[in-house]
Amino acid sequence: MLINKKKWSNEASIQLPSSKSLSNRALVIQTLCEQSFELHNLSNADDTVNLKAALSSQLMIRNVGEAGTALRFCAALFSMLHPENIIILTGAPRLRERPIAPLVDALRQLGADIVYADKEGFAPLQITSKVLTAAVVTVDASMSSQFISALCMIAPRLQNGLTINPQGDIMSEPYIKMTLQLMQYFGIQFQQTQSSIQIPPQNYIAKNYTIENDWSAASFFYAALALQESGTLHINELSENSLQGDSAIVNIAQHFNINTIFNNYGIQLIKSISSNSIPQVLDMSDYPDMAIPLIVASAIKYPHLQFTGLSTLLVKESNRIEALQKELSKFGLILEYKNDILSFGGQLITPSSTITIETYNDHRIAMAMSLLSLVGFDLEILNAEVVSKSFPDYWEEFGKC
Repeated sequence: MLINKKKWSNEASIQLPSSKSLSNRALVIQTLCEQSFELHNLSNADDTVNLKAALSSQLMIRNVGEAGTALRFCAALFSMLHPENIIILTGAPRLRERPIAPLVDALRQLGADIVYADKEGFAPLQITSKVLTAAVVTVDASMSSQFISALCMIAPRLQNGLTINPQGDIMSEPYIKMTLQLMQYFGIQFQQTQSSIQIPPQNYIAKNYTIENDWSAASFFYAALALQESGTLHINELSENSLQGDSAIVNIAQHFNINTIFNNYGIQLIKSISSNSIPQVLDMSDYPDMAIPLIVASAIKYPHLQFTGLSTLLVKESNRIEALQKELSKFGLILEYKNDILSFGGQLITPSSTITIETYNDHRIAMAMSLLSLVGFDLEILNAEVVSKSFPDYWEEFGKC
C-alpha cells in the first residue's frame, strides 16, 4: 500500500473499532455463563474472530491464528470446561514462538492435563479437560498479565474457587483490573490484595453487554497529533468512565501538550503550543502496546525522551524493539535499547524517494510507522492488511487526518 505524505486536517472525525480486549474477555465469560446473553458492538478484529471460532468449534484441533490472547484464554478455558474432551490448541508460526509456559505451569498446579505437542514451553498444546479441584495457584506475572486474566475468568467455575498469587513484577496490570471489573459486571465477587486475588466458587449472572470502543487504537491518533505544532482532532464514541487501562493515554498525552475534552459524541483532542516540558522518562510497563506509536512520535519530535518498562515488546507479535530499530533506521533515526531503557539518536533525513516499510506481520508496527507520512515521507507499507488483527478500518480512518 502506498501512503503519500500528508498535511494535517483539523476537520477529521475518527471512528475507532470496538475493544478487542473487552470483546475477548466477554466471549470467555459468555462461554462460562450457564445462561445466554447478548454481546453488542463485538469487535470484528482478527483476534476476536479467531477466538470466537475456537470457542464455537467442534473440532479437536483449534487454530487461533496470530491471537496470543485467544491462545492464553483458551488454554485455561479448555483445561476445565468439558471433562474428558481432548483439544489440540495451536496457532500461526509466530504464535508458536511466544512463551506460554508460566500459564501452563499454573494450570498444571491446579491439576490440568496439558502436554506440549511439539516444543517445550510453546504451543501447540494438547489439553485433556478435567475437573480442577486445587484452590491455590502461583503464577509468574512478569511476562504477561493475560496469564492472570485467564486464571481469573475460570476461577468462579472451579469446584473450590481460586486464590491466585502472582509472582514477580506484574506487566500490564491495568488489564487485570479490567478483567476483574468486567467479571464484577457479570455478578462475580472477589477480593484483591497486594499479594493475591481470591475468587470463591460462584456463577456468572447473564446480562447483555455493549463493548466499548478501543482506547488502544486511539493512541495512534494521539501520537499523530503529537507530531503537530498545534491542531485538533475528534474521536467518536469514547467514554470517560472506561474499563480499559489504555484510557490512561488521556493523562500521558498531556506531557505532549494534548488536552482531551469529553463531550456527548466522544472526545476532542486539542494540541497547543505550550511551555509544558516533556518528561525525561516515561514508564510504560502498564501500557506496552500503547507505547509503540509514542515511540515513533518521540523518535521524530521528542528524541530526548526515554522509555522504560518495555521488556515484553520482545515477545509480542514481532520483536517490536528490533522491528522499530530496523524501520526507523531507514529515516536516519536510531533507537537504542539497553537495560530496559529505550532512547533515541540520529537525525531525521530529508524526504526524497518513497521508503518501503516492512511490517513483520505486526499490526502495531504497520500503524505506528504510518505516522512518518505526517512529517513529509511517501511510504510503501508492505502487508498493510495486517492491521485487521485489531483495527480493520485503520487505513480509511488514518486517511482522514
